[in-house]
Amino acid sequence: MRLHNRQIKASFWTDTELIQALPPTGRLFYIGLFMLADDSGCLEDDLLAMKILLFPGDESLQVSALSEYRKVLVR
Repeated sequence: MRLHNRQIKASFWTDTELIQALPPTGRLFYIGLFMLADDSGCLEDDLLAMKILLFPGDESLQVSALSEYRKVLVR
């Protein structure tokens, strides 16, 4: 699993559904998911690895929070 360079569409920042559904950390997690995905959009379902790669210095962020963000995004 590695990070890829991706572009973020400007509309991401004003998506009211996403803003209402997720806190800022959850929205960063969402951006991180498409940076982790390979070119066909697939990624490994390993929340601990995602946490290590996306939030390496943030000890206060728990894997359980990422799990909740994922549930919201799947809905």
